Amino acid sequence: MAQSGQATKSNAASVPYSFKVSQKGHPRSNVKLYLALTMTFLAEWGDRSQLTTIILGAREDALGVTLGGILGHACCTGLAVLGGRLIATKISVKTVTIIGGIVFIIFALSALFLNDSENDITNSDLS
Repeated sequence: MAQSGQATKSNAASVPYSFKVSQKGHPRSNVKLYLALTMTFLAEWGDRSQLTTIILGAREDALGVTLGGILGHACCTGLAVLGGRLIATKISVKTVTIIGGIVFIIFALSALFLNDSENDITNSDLS
């Protein structure tokens, strides 16, 4: 009998490639999975949505916040993947990358040079 997670000879053909087990019993590396996991983790670490989730977790039920965060992120990521696939049929990946880079530069310059006077703290606010 095969151990949990291992494919037997009779069902090995029906197991998707990324879930097949090598001869040594270690799963084959799925580079795309690890790349997506790492990129998403690093991109999300310390952003506003994570900080908001930390605050919610401190104030509300931790299990509910965890499940809500997972479902919300899964929906958002799923829409991004589907949208990216749709855009890729119309525009090249290089073009999307260039446009994304230009948009981020515009955001950076606007944050650097535009003054948001509503959020500025003045001396009169402190007294």
